[in-house]
Amino acid sequence: MKNLSLIKMLNEGNEEALITIFRNYNRPLLYFVMQYVKREEVAEEIVADIFIKVWQLRDNFNNTDNLRSFIYISAKNASLNYLRSSYVKQETVPVDLCEELLYEDEDVLKKIVRTELIARIYADIDKLPQKQREVFVLTYIEDLDAIEISERLGMTLNAVYANRSRAISELKNRFQLSDYLYFYLLMTIWL
Repeated sequence: MKNLSLIKMLNEGNEEALITIFRNYNRPLLYFVMQYVKREEVAEEIVADIFIKVWQLRDNFNNTDNLRSFIYISAKNASLNYLRSSYVKQETVPVDLCEELLYEDEDVLKKIVRTELIARIYADIDKLPQKQREVFVLTYIEDLDAIEISERLGMTLNAVYANRSRAISELKNRFQLSDYLYFYLLMTIWL
């Protein structure tokens, strides 16, 4: 689905458009909200509420940038509302103000870029063979050493090293030259 036709389909009440939007934004949005609330079940609830709002306000979106801005501003507001109180206040920002608010807040832009880059990296990690993926995640995400990974997965140290090396090699092959720009941005945002 092309972006303009996706928005048009959403405006017309096509549920497939909402499903496509959900697939495109659900995972990055969960990462984004988790940066604020630190609780997965809360993040999932906030994200689900955002997609309900998207459906309810579907007539108001003119393009994907407008939709994307609305989604992230709503996520930020809902996360901050959750943090301010024991319940999430249902506060809706007018759709036409979302893009403006998004670009005014540099911290949110950094979080969005970081979130989308991480989602892209995770998508590539998910494509690795199972053992390579497990070793990679345990090494670089859970920060376990080779001995701990060996014990947890019931494999030899040589198998851990081999799978880690293959995973890194496979990921390097998947990243094109343009992807190095994304990693550079990711690293500069984290610093």
